[in-house]
Amino acid sequence: MTAIKKNIVFIFIILILLAPGLYSQDKDLSKGQKYREVERLISIYDFNAAINLLVEIVKEDPEEMDRAQKLIQEIREKKDEFNAKYEELIRVLFEENDYQKGLEIISELEDLDKNPNDATSESLTSARISAELIYFRLLFNELMDRALVQIGEGNFDTAATIYRTGFELHKRTYNERDYGDIIKGPVDRNLEALLSSLDEFVQDYSLLSQYSAAELSSSIGVNQSLNAALADDISRFSDLRNKVWNAAYVFEEQNRLLGEISAEYKEDFFLSFANRIIFGRLETRFEEGLIRAFDEYWDSAVIPIQESLISKTETVMNQAESEYRTGQWEQAQSSFEEAEYWAERSLEIAESWAGRLNADETMNLHPYSQDLMRREYHKLENSRINSRKAAYNARLSSFQDSLEDYKIYDNQNLAEMEERRQDLNRELSLLEPLKEEWTTFITGYNSDILYTDSFASLESSRTNAVFDESINAYRLFDGKLALDSADLEITPLERDYNDMKDSLDRALGFLAGVQPEGAAEDDFSILYVFPQNSYDILEDLKERNNDLSSRASVYKAKYQNARRSIPQQQQMSVYIGRAEALILNLEDQLRNYTREQRRADQSIATAERYLGEGEFRFARAREALNNKDFSQATQQLTTAQELFVQALSFNEAIINRNQLDQRIADLQNEILLEQNKEVIRFVRDNVNQGKSLYLQGLYGQSEIVLLRAENRWFTTNTDENNEINYWLNLVRAALSVESGRTIEETEPLYAEMTQFLNLAFANFEAGSNKIAAGDTEEGFRLLDRADANLNEILIPMPLNQQASVLKLKIQQLKDPDLFKITFEEKFKSAVSKIRTEPDTAYIDLKDLSAIQPDYPGMARALYDVEIILGIRIPPPDLRAIAESEDLYNKAFVIVEGNVRSQFPVALTQLDRAIELNPENQEAIELKDRIQLDAGGQTAIVLSSSDNARFKAAEEKYINGEYFEAYAIVQQLLNDKQTASYPPLQDLKRRIESKF
Repeated sequence: MTAIKKNIVFIFIILILLAPGLYSQDKDLSKGQKYREVERLISIYDFNAAINLLVEIVKEDPEEMDRAQKLIQEIREKKDEFNAKYEELIRVLFEENDYQKGLEIISELEDLDKNPNDATSESLTSARISAELIYFRLLFNELMDRALVQIGEGNFDTAATIYRTGFELHKRTYNERDYGDIIKGPVDRNLEALLSSLDEFVQDYSLLSQYSAAELSSSIGVNQSLNAALADDISRFSDLRNKVWNAAYVFEEQNRLLGEISAEYKEDFFLSFANRIIFGRLETRFEEGLIRAFDEYWDSAVIPIQESLISKTETVMNQAESEYRTGQWEQAQSSFEEAEYWAERSLEIAESWAGRLNADETMNLHPYSQDLMRREYHKLENSRINSRKAAYNARLSSFQDSLEDYKIYDNQNLAEMEERRQDLNRELSLLEPLKEEWTTFITGYNSDILYTDSFASLESSRTNAVFDESINAYRLFDGKLALDSADLEITPLERDYNDMKDSLDRALGFLAGVQPEGAAEDDFSILYVFPQNSYDILEDLKERNNDLSSRASVYKAKYQNARRSIPQQQQMSVYIGRAEALILNLEDQLRNYTREQRRADQSIATAERYLGEGEFRFARAREALNNKDFSQATQQLTTAQELFVQALSFNEAIINRNQLDQRIADLQNEILLEQNKEVIRFVRDNVNQGKSLYLQGLYGQSEIVLLRAENRWFTTNTDENNEINYWLNLVRAALSVESGRTIEETEPLYAEMTQFLNLAFANFEAGSNKIAAGDTEEGFRLLDRADANLNEILIPMPLNQQASVLKLKIQQLKDPDLFKITFEEKFKSAVSKIRTEPDTAYIDLKDLSAIQPDYPGMARALYDVEIILGIRIPPPDLRAIAESEDLYNKAFVIVEGNVRSQFPVALTQLDRAIELNPENQEAIELKDRIQLDAGGQTAIVLSSSDNARFKAAEEKYINGEYFEAYAIVQQLLNDKQTASYPPLQDLKRRIESKF
């Protein structure tokens, strides 16, 4: 016997044994009434109550035992029948495992014992529940499998009908148990709603199937006529489905609550089976069950419609985008609006499934709903994205269409361009918020943890690009208008500035100097400065500068503000930079104007100062002339001229240049005339003195005197004095042969040579004395020493006369006979060289004549060589004297006739006459007369213009611009008076030395 069978038998035995000890239920009944009650209880199979009452009768009256035993026997017989049936139940359940027959026997047992005792009742109930649990599980699995097959075949209403039968499983046990209203109240209400929803679903099963996806997406008109009904039916279906879901959720929750509040009942199988019928068995949760049937039905009926609407949206959207890309703005706007309509319809369908989302016990989205959301959420949000995208793109198309109209404008009409910019900014104030709205909307998906599709990211990029393109098109065009306006406005500002620059150049030109009228185009050696003209122009420029600076500042501020709102910031920066440069230039120019005005003032003041100083120096020059102080007069006149030129260099208008030049020239002529008289007298005296010294053989002194005359001559004359040149040539010829003959103090070795010479003379004298005294050996030794001293002189100075002569005397003293022979040979050799080597012959003859001046032929040889060398004046030539006289007479005729234009000819004739006959005193006197009358030939000062050119030439020479300097010098030399300016001649020589 199994443990269950043993338990059931044990319960029955206990009931029988305990029956006599039970107390009476009612002690007040009469005996007859009690027996009638026992019989009634037996008839209704309430054996426990009957036995209790019999026990009570026997206790009161033991005599009633027999009658009571008969009734007890009847009860036993009936119990035997019950027990037999119960034994059959145990065999059927636990041996035959026929749970359906076992449930039928349990029903018979319940009919046999309407009022079993607690143990029996509990035993039967336990047996029934055990049998039901096994049997109903089999029924449950069978109906779940059958329903799942119908789901797979698309018969969702049949599946729902099958599932509905499962809500009777364990329902009796659920009803029998006293769970209380806390448990049963919610269960009963949701069970009623569940069954009603299932009936409605089966009854109206074809509602969603009647809608055609193709028809709904065929045209807006058709869609509008069907859409409202479709939405209602979808909503109704969602409500039915949610009632089923809520029932399952309540069944599960109440079952859990039952286990928490009841120690006796840990689970109700009806609630468990009911939950699984809806959600599916635990191992196949949500892969079967009523929710699966409902959702599969949704997928078969609604999803095709949704996908058709999505496809329609994409088709129209693609068409709209194509039209947008090709600039068909009106068509694009219309297409985008249609795409928005279809996106809204697909969005409505997508939103409808949200009504099927359910929460769990923690009020969070149920895991199955999470799966549902993952499947459908992207469609919902993508439809929402498409709707927004289409709406925004429709607006963008409208904006782009308007932009095309704005692009027709006159770029030379500032007012029209300003008006266009206002229109554009007004449009942008509407357009830019659209992008912000779109950006806020689309970027929200970044933080949406449910949304993992790439569509939002893709559309964010694409639509942002379209927004940016449209906004950029507006901004670019706005920027183009701004640039055109900026260009149009900057031009007159810069033109005015350039005009001011031209005026400034004129002002600076007046200040820096302008070429005088008639000057060669490339001749900038002299420039005239007009500071007052410059000052007046600069004063006007300062007023114009302030006005233009104010206009440029307004321009800069205006387009700095414009730059912030346009994309062509770099290009606009160029215009702003031009304005800034203009403002900075104006600031610099304003300072420059003030600075140049100060320069002009300074030039005017400086010119006045130089003019005043020049006038003072001019007066001093006149005063010095009156005092015959020609040097001071010349110096003061030169200084005055420099000061006048300086004054003119700072302000041409301060004095009349021509009148100034005439005043300078007049005083210069007076100085030269008076000075020349002194020069002529000085030169004549010195020439006569130089001649005298020459004739005395004092050539060095003669040269000094003649050079002094020459230097003084050039203070007032530019042409050379031929008479001075004649005598200098004679003197220099004589000096040339005497060069190196004496030891001059200027010689670097003067001290050493003098010492050697003195030693030589001392040794010679001592040696001569020794020889005279008869000490020939010592005398010769001293002579050799003297000879060695002389060698120290003759090596560096081989022509030294004293050393050469002393050397001859040593030779003569040492060997008189040999010396005679040597002397004769040296003389003959010198004479033979007179024609070929006169310089050498003259030196040798001078040395020999110092030893023996009366040697035969010596005087004649010296005379001849001196004539050849030009040292000696040849004897007068009668023909030269006659020609000299003739030239004098011709010159005299010119002078006497006062033919001043022929005075230069007369001077030439007289120079030739004096050259032919240096003793022609009449020619000398006539020449002095002409030169005294003609005045000086040199220029003390130049005219102001020529002086400026001379200074320019000097400056170019200093800067190394030799050719340019030489060109100016050559121009100045073309004027005879200017050419006589000594510094000019000196500059010419310096420049030529560089070539």
